[in-house]
Amino acid sequence: MALSGSISKTVATYWRLSLSWTATQNVSANTSTITAKMYWEALDSYGVSSGATKSSGIKHDGGSWSVESKSGMASLSGHQKKLINTYTFTLSHNSDGTKSFSLDGYFKAEVTLRGTYYGTIDLDEKTFTLNTIPRESKLTSSASWQAGKSLPISISRYSSKFDHDIDIYVNNVKIKTVTGIGTSTTVNFSAGENEDIFRELAKNTSSWNQASKIVMRTMSGSTQIGSNTYTGTCSSPTATTVSGSSFTIGNSTSVSLTNEKNSAFVYDLTASIGSYTKTLLSKSTSLSVSWDTNSDKTSLLNQLPTSNSRTLTYTLTTYWKNGTSYTKVRNSTSSNVTAKVNTSTEKPTFSGGMTYADTNSKTTAVTGDNSYIIQGQSTLTVTLPSANLASASTGTTMKEYQCVVNGSTVIVAHPSTATNLTFTFSSSKLNASTNQTLTMKAVDKRGNYTVKTITIKFIPYSPPTLTSTALRDNSFDSNTKLTLRGNASPINIGGVNKNAIKSANYKYAEDGQSLPTTWTPFTGVTGLTSFTATVVQLTLDNSKAWNIQIYVADKLVGVYQNILVDVGRPIFFIDSKNRALGFNDMPSNPNEILINGRIRFGNTMWSSQAQGEGEAGALWMNNSDITGVNAMYFNDVSQDYNGEGLMFLKSDASSGSPSPSDYDNLYARNGVLYFNGRPVTYQEDRIIWKGASYPNSGTTLTMKRALSDCPNGWILCWSDYDRATKTANDYHLVYTFVPKEHIINLGYNGVGVYFPLPATRTVTPNKYIYITDTTIKGNNDNEMSDSCADDVVLRYVLIW
Repeated sequence: MALSGSISKTVATYWRLSLSWTATQNVSANTSTITAKMYWEALDSYGVSSGATKSSGIKHDGGSWSVESKSGMASLSGHQKKLINTYTFTLSHNSDGTKSFSLDGYFKAEVTLRGTYYGTIDLDEKTFTLNTIPRESKLTSSASWQAGKSLPISISRYSSKFDHDIDIYVNNVKIKTVTGIGTSTTVNFSAGENEDIFRELAKNTSSWNQASKIVMRTMSGSTQIGSNTYTGTCSSPTATTVSGSSFTIGNSTSVSLTNEKNSAFVYDLTASIGSYTKTLLSKSTSLSVSWDTNSDKTSLLNQLPTSNSRTLTYTLTTYWKNGTSYTKVRNSTSSNVTAKVNTSTEKPTFSGGMTYADTNSKTTAVTGDNSYIIQGQSTLTVTLPSANLASASTGTTMKEYQCVVNGSTVIVAHPSTATNLTFTFSSSKLNASTNQTLTMKAVDKRGNYTVKTITIKFIPYSPPTLTSTALRDNSFDSNTKLTLRGNASPINIGGVNKNAIKSANYKYAEDGQSLPTTWTPFTGVTGLTSFTATVVQLTLDNSKAWNIQIYVADKLVGVYQNILVDVGRPIFFIDSKNRALGFNDMPSNPNEILINGRIRFGNTMWSSQAQGEGEAGALWMNNSDITGVNAMYFNDVSQDYNGEGLMFLKSDASSGSPSPSDYDNLYARNGVLYFNGRPVTYQEDRIIWKGASYPNSGTTLTMKRALSDCPNGWILCWSDYDRATKTANDYHLVYTFVPKEHIINLGYNGVGVYFPLPATRTVTPNKYIYITDTTIKGNNDNEMSDSCADDVVLRYVLIW
């Protein structure tokens, strides 16, 4: 086999005709391109002289001639080798990459050489074999597969003469070699080979994948045609998962496994809660397990000392089994369920056996029996003997006891050593009028409890109430009647009342003076549920107010009542001697009407259109003075020109005129004082703008108060300014004025105004600004240095 060759023939010893060729091969196209060249050659110094036109031909495989003709083709110089014909052609190789071809040629020299005439010189046709183009087969199936399963192999080959050998690698470790494969096969892995595969996969526990590789050699008999390497990924099967349901400890529960079933897989399954772990499967092929948790009840409950539920984790590990060898297939998987305590059975053992008593000596002195609790007065003490303390259920300990009476709870912790426990309820927590059920809860640290109850005997009771009165005769005389009235609760024990009014007293003093320290007792006190006493006659100066305090006590509680006896004031009093009247008071001067209250006039009195003296308005003073006024309140918000505020009659108007236009009007609204609807002064800050501005054409300064709303207008304050340092100085101040008439009467809204402003003794620049009702706008001349205008800035605008 070759990529070049030649044919030659020697003529008359000194001349030679040769045909040589070279081949270029295209492996992917399975072709060779042949270039054949014919040479006429002088082997020594003998040349050939011929200028006539000659021809030569080259052909391959018995095909057509490739002819070349030209003059002087046969002419040679001594030792000259002349190319007389070139022929290029392309050959397709056989499917196995082999190829042979024949080559032939001639030269019509038609010359006499050393006395002999040669017409056509023929080369002997010769067959050549080209180098075989490698035609290795291709793997068309994937180089990726899942461990534990077979690997299908598909091959596309170029010749039925070819077969194939393959080496299979995982993580660059050779796992298996298979030989003599035609176009397809299925590679099955032995248990040991799978074990090797899983061992390599276990080196990458983050993904359980490793690079796989198939090296395929194309063979023609014992000759290797070529070799290719194909890469992929070998991955572990999808992890087997475990699932279960939440369960109550002591009951049975089931656990199931879900996976891509493989008979070589075995499983470890554990259940973990807290520090306790239970093995449910060990190297087992089972895909389900039933767990009777009653056999592990104590161990499980010990993991829940303070709660009724806790997370339990099932952990599953999958292995590949090879005899007695086990190789991990994937990372362990887990599933969480909730293990719950059976709260109906796992609760404290508690027999109760508590006792109670009223431990208030004052109330037991009344009842004579400490088993009775007086509503709102007794002190209840409950005792739980040490022998009756509760025992906790499995896996937990006792926490506390909750004693509940009438909605109030007293909590006592379970003691570290056995001792009597007491629960005390103050009187404020015992406001019940009927017998109550005492509930005692023995609570463990899981919050589970057992309840025991007893009945508490309650006696209804309420402190005395007083509804006494102290009334002046005729509502204003000094003679005053003090009457004792009230209610008190009986305390019935076995049908016998144990309560009574123990004391009833009073004392009094002029309002503003201290009450005396001694009490005066009521006489003739009778009754219990409703009690009264003899009416007391008091003399209390009716020009003064008096404080009376009453104290009544039964066997348990004393209560007070305070009564204010006001100054004697008749609703209406006629003093015929002084020709005086009193309303809610007593007149003290002749010809006086004394009113201790408020005079209110109808709201239509001003609307009367009657003319004449005293017939217009709600109050006619007839030129009298009003003195002693503390304050005058105007109830409506004053509006312009509606007659509200202070009205002053104009000199040309009729007295008593109902027309607001006949009056000058003074009123205030929202901090502004108005006269005849125009503001005259303000409560607010009079500075309505401040800063430092030339201003120039791009400046608009907005005022807080419109020019038309000011009493007179604006005052503009100007000062010295250093442009180089951008500093406004508080000297060389100049004030200029803008009257409100600029807008209101003259209508110069937005019209420019010049303001001469002395900057020094000799320099007076002008400022030119445009004034609207609410703004000041500038001009660029205001910052010109040639006129010294840039030496002056506006600092403040004031209300004028």
